[in-house]
Amino acid sequence: MILFIDHRDSFSWNLIAQLRGLGYEVEVRQSIALKTDSIANYLQNKQALFFSPGPGHPRDYPNSLALYHAAKGKIPIVGVCLGFQMMFEAEGIRIGRLPEILHGVQTPIRIDLKALAYNGIQNPLRVGRYHSLGLPITKVPEGWKATGWDAKTDRILSFENQALQLFGFQYHPDSFLTPDGDRILANALSISLPRTPNRQHVSKITKGNLWEQHGAFTTLRLSIRRLGAFPLATLWFPNAHANRLHRDLSALGAAPELPFILKNRFVGATKLQAHSLTQGEWLVRWSCAPPYAAVEARPLAACNPSINGKCLNYLRRLPHQKNLYYSELLNQLQQIDRRSNELLLVHPNLQLMLEGVTCNLIFIRDGQFFTPSNQCLPGLTLQLLESYLPPSLTLTKITIPTKTIHQYDAIVTCGTGRGITPIHAIPELNWQQRKTPLVDYLKKTYQSLIKTTYDRIEFPID
Repeated sequence: MILFIDHRDSFSWNLIAQLRGLGYEVEVRQSIALKTDSIANYLQNKQALFFSPGPGHPRDYPNSLALYHAAKGKIPIVGVCLGFQMMFEAEGIRIGRLPEILHGVQTPIRIDLKALAYNGIQNPLRVGRYHSLGLPITKVPEGWKATGWDAKTDRILSFENQALQLFGFQYHPDSFLTPDGDRILANALSISLPRTPNRQHVSKITKGNLWEQHGAFTTLRLSIRRLGAFPLATLWFPNAHANRLHRDLSALGAAPELPFILKNRFVGATKLQAHSLTQGEWLVRWSCAPPYAAVEARPLAACNPSINGKCLNYLRRLPHQKNLYYSELLNQLQQIDRRSNELLLVHPNLQLMLEGVTCNLIFIRDGQFFTPSNQCLPGLTLQLLESYLPPSLTLTKITIPTKTIHQYDAIVTCGTGRGITPIHAIPELNWQQRKTPLVDYLKKTYQSLIKTTYDRIEFPID
């Protein structure tokens, strides 16, 4: 059981969810609510102590400082952001204000590859930073070891003391800006803290698919191009896809290993399969029905500039997870030309617009974006795209009956295989696209997302 001390920070529950997702039991207590006359009692039956991020200065949280001293040397202690600063402050090293405020900024850091927390992590590491305070010095207390440094300023951003099992990170492992965050926390807590033993292990990953099995899948884009005389492959958003796959498997009660282990297995299998693929764009499907897993690659069929929609009255089984009960939809897909058509799902009883078979739908009206709210699975591409939109252009979830379709100027498909592609017409509903600049805006936003993301893996093909 981890005792998690919350300093009333908006990121605390991200970390709590991350720890629970890694298989740890977590008890949450507010720092301000701790009773100073019974600090030691909070540590009974606890296997680790975790200090959250938070606003203000470490000196503002005397209860947490007292708890650190009570736990030091007895159980592992991990601190993130303010928690990192808290541990230095408790050791008599004053924390000061930095020349610049970093909020939601991704920076590269140099890491000590021999550090326990960075086992299996590549150097340099990219991390998400949210802080205005930091260490004014470059030294650490006796017995501590600096393990990560800002690549530009050499400011210390992580440390560990393996003898006392102390770990501090002046960045957010829970942020999507820290792609290796899961593994870093799992490494730090692996010394003596057991995870809940309820995880199945994936056996060897094979080729093909696992349709109609109890499990989940996700589809990634793989680009193969030539760099000089050698082919180079790029796998897009592997961390986000692995986390999504793990989430859906957990919802189905079939969660296998930790997300980063799952990702590493599938990435390794994808690299092996890439050797047999030619130059071009591919879709790679990761399927998992523990203990079985499979990888399947197929060429990405180029879409026409505009496509038509064809309606299918169908409600997905388990619509809120991307599950493997999918073969009936695949049979329907094989009956259309996917280069010029998209199969649109319509609720069979309520006659509501849902989604494409392999994509989400974005409806545009009066300069605003809308997505269906009923029985729809929000795909990863949609979620990533939404994070890039400004507050004035948020995606609003609403019910969209087929009889109201004439109210919308444009409908856009959004998915790994489609990217951003507008629908020209839906003949069955007598609907046809009208001009709006927001279609081009979505295309440009998606391209910006692709160009700037750090969540990709590039590897040569020998």
